[in-house]
Amino acid sequence: NADDRDKRRELKDSIDRIRERIKGIYVDPLSEEKKKLRNMQKELDDLNTQISSFEDEKLEEKKEKLEKKIDKLGQKINQQEKENELIYRDAFEWRFEFPEVLDEEGNFVGFDVVIGNPPYIGFQELHNKEYYNPNYKVATGKYDIYVLFIELLTKISQGKSHNCLILPHKYLVADFGSGIRQLLSKLKFTNTVIHFGDEMVFEDATTYTCLTFFSFGNKEINYARVSPKELQLNNKFSFISIKYELLDGKSWILTSPKVSSILNKITNSGASVTKIFKGIYQGIVSGDNDAFYLYNCIEKDDGHLYGYSKLLKTKIKIEREICKPLLNGKNMDKWSNEFDMTYIIYPYYYQEGKTQLYSEKKIQDSFPLLYTYFKNNKERLSKRGSIKMKYKNWFALWNPRDIANMTVPKIMTPDVCFGTKMSIDANGTYFHNDTSYSLIKLDNIEVDYSFLLGVLNSTLIWFFLTQTGNVIRGGYFRFKTNYLEPISIPIHNKKVAIKVSQLVDQILTAKKDNPKADTSALEREIDELVYKLYGLTEEEIRIVEGSVG
Repeated sequence: NADDRDKRRELKDSIDRIRERIKGIYVDPLSEEKKKLRNMQKELDDLNTQISSFEDEKLEEKKEKLEKKIDKLGQKINQQEKENELIYRDAFEWRFEFPEVLDEEGNFVGFDVVIGNPPYIGFQELHNKEYYNPNYKVATGKYDIYVLFIELLTKISQGKSHNCLILPHKYLVADFGSGIRQLLSKLKFTNTVIHFGDEMVFEDATTYTCLTFFSFGNKEINYARVSPKELQLNNKFSFISIKYELLDGKSWILTSPKVSSILNKITNSGASVTKIFKGIYQGIVSGDNDAFYLYNCIEKDDGHLYGYSKLLKTKIKIEREICKPLLNGKNMDKWSNEFDMTYIIYPYYYQEGKTQLYSEKKIQDSFPLLYTYFKNNKERLSKRGSIKMKYKNWFALWNPRDIANMTVPKIMTPDVCFGTKMSIDANGTYFHNDTSYSLIKLDNIEVDYSFLLGVLNSTLIWFFLTQTGNVIRGGYFRFKTNYLEPISIPIHNKKVAIKVSQLVDQILTAKKDNPKADTSALEREIDELVYKLYGLTEEEIRIVEGSVG
């Protein structure tokens, strides 16, 4: 009643006056340190975004140093906060801040409206994981902290609440979002998603976001993809509706029924990628590219390799046997690779089915030039790693991968690209780094690599990836394992498979003679055959080509 509301308002006014007095005499002694930590975390977010799109050894080194500083400062702040009980002094108590959320007995009943912009902090930068993991159901995998805020929203909202958060849209499709998607599906809590695609809303943050509106008991999700510039009060958007029974914890592909029909054909028209390839493998992580990469190399008859070392800023001579030709994502183009004579120092051998690190004694005896190079740079190499990153040996690579997967025929793709850019390493000549992936065919699969390459490089598969993957700046997409695995390939139509294979072989021959050869007519023929393989109608073909054209 009115009297009770007046009493609660009076209580709130009293609390506010007390709080203001406290604020007047209390200054957080850690405010400058916290500000410094926030700035460092923002810098790390920006670095991660740059590294995900472009290979740059200096950025990797800068990131490693920054992570150590963040970890050290975060531990210092946490320790001091515990000692000074600042955690409790700064606690945000809803019952004091918003008396309106209490019932007549003082019990918490929930907010009517929540509007917010949760922090975006990746898993590696998170502190207090020991608290989050047992207290949040969605704290699974390498989660970003904002998914915890979504779960919290489900707890503090009353039954008829209406809420809105601006969030990175990656949670809709990424592996770490599986937990929150399951929770949202169970509660039917998502009402509307306005997706901003590859456009950035915040000037000071490289983050790709969406507006998500939440309320309980929805039958469907309304979805629109718009430019932030279109967000005007009087603007009307064309929404599509996706029923909840079509969603689960898997990636939320929010799209029209007609597009969904095409995507279903791509995922259910043959053997899945996981049944055709024995794996999709990310490349080598050196841990220090400047130390392990040699550029503009020349191989001579004396058994040595002569290449430029960025670490020493000069050309050096190393035993050829210990160096492997290396491709990165930037070297990979559609149909062909452009090897730029970059080699990686690779101190490993293959024995008894395992990739094994040479002993220091073996390197000293068999590769004296390499041993001298390593010894001269031991201090730098030994300082790599951290408490969480332990190297097997001071001259080891962080992740050498498996030699057996590098020295066989394979399809290769950059990690990030605009349009499919897959190619074949027909003889297992090249090793590749972590800005790229390779797909290795199972021995029992009868179709050849040329056919598989033709399908994977087709317009239809690019359409699939744009609809189901995670877009980043400039319309680029990631070609990670979980985005490629849902694809199925019709491998039993041998007649069409042979035609596709022959067309691809013609393209490969043309590109070998001239990497810039125009093969668009042949590619168009492949597209038509691929549409036929997946049983697309004329209307569906128009949808595909209108979307990616």
